[in-house]
Amino acid sequence: MNWFPLRDEMTTARAGFGRKTAVATAAPTPAFTHSRREIESDTARPPVADYRRDRSERDRADATISAMKLIECVPNFSEGRDRAVIDAIVAEIAATAGAMIMDVDPGAATNRTVVTFIGEPEAVEEAAFRAIRKAAATIDMARHTGEHPRMGATDVCPFVPVSGATMEDCVAVAGRLGKRVGDELGIPVYLYEFAATRP
Repeated sequence: MNWFPLRDEMTTARAGFGRKTAVATAAPTPAFTHSRREIESDTARPPVADYRRDRSERDRADATISAMKLIECVPNFSEGRDRAVIDAIVAEIAATAGAMIMDVDPGAATNRTVVTFIGEPEAVEEAAFRAIRKAAATIDMARHTGEHPRMGATDVCPFVPVSGATMEDCVAVAGRLGKRVGDELGIPVYLYEFAATRP
C-alpha cells in the first residue's frame, strides 16, 4: 500500500469547526511519524483501504491544480482501530465528486484517524458533511477509549486554502458546513480561528 502525504507539517492558517466543547488551537498538525516500512507491513496501524488515486492519476491531477480553486480539509475522527468504520467514513469522501483523498492516517493508540483531502470548495464542503454524518452514525463515543482527548465522533474539521482560494473561502465553507451539521444532524458546532463568529 502506498501512502502519499500532502505535506509533513500543516502550518498554514486555517478555519474550521469542532464540537462545542472542543478546544481549538492553531498549532501545527503533527508530522507523519510512521515509516513506509511500518506502513507497508501494517505494524504501525490497522490496514485501511487505499481510496486515493495512483501516482499517474495524481500527476495528471497536479497539472490541473493551478487552474482550480482548491481548499484542503483535515478532519479528525475518533476511530483509529476499527477498519470497517474507518473505511465507511473515508468511502463517503471518496464517493463525493471532486474530492481527492491525499492521506488517511489512523492511529491505534490514540484511536483517532486524520484524513486529508482536497477539492474545490463545494466538493470539499459536501464530502466533509457526508463524512461527519457517517462518523456520527458509526462511532459510539460512550465506548471510545484512546490516548488522545476526544469530544465527538468528529473532533475537528479544519479548512486550509491551497490554490486559488483564500481564507475567506474557507471561512465561508466552515460557516455553511457548521450550520448544516447543526441543523440536519443536531450536533453542536464550535467555529474557531478565522471562522469564529465572536472574539
